[in-house]
Amino acid sequence: MNTSNGEVLSIIAIRTFKFAKALMEEHFNEKYLESDKYKDATFKGKIAEALVTNRDTSYNVNVTGTMKIHGVEQPASYTAAYSVKGGMPSLEGSFNIALKDYNITIPKLVIENIAEVVKVTCKFDLSPYQKKN
Repeated sequence: MNTSNGEVLSIIAIRTFKFAKALMEEHFNEKYLESDKYKDATFKGKIAEALVTNRDTSYNVNVTGTMKIHGVEQPASYTAAYSVKGGMPSLEGSFNIALKDYNITIPKLVIENIAEVVKVTCKFDLSPYQKKN
């Protein structure tokens, strides 16, 4: 997150999702998300409101952008809680993803066991970027 212009970028490797059962994780990666082909999910967007960074604060912001999952891009927006505590900004929010919007098909045989709409929750505790030597 760039606090000076409100730009946000989030990338998550699909294979980092963990499940209670190994078979569920295998099906998720191989059959539904095809994580060998589509390795990452990304969100690129912008926070509409100006971000206070010079004092402790907390308020809601609107985030709009593009979500890319399974090779498909869709517009996405959500309300998030932005805060600064001790000079450290954080952003927390959630939104729903309809699997069909990303060409993720669930076989009818298992449709009762898999949600067609998935709630995505994000929480970012940020620290200043420090270049590695």
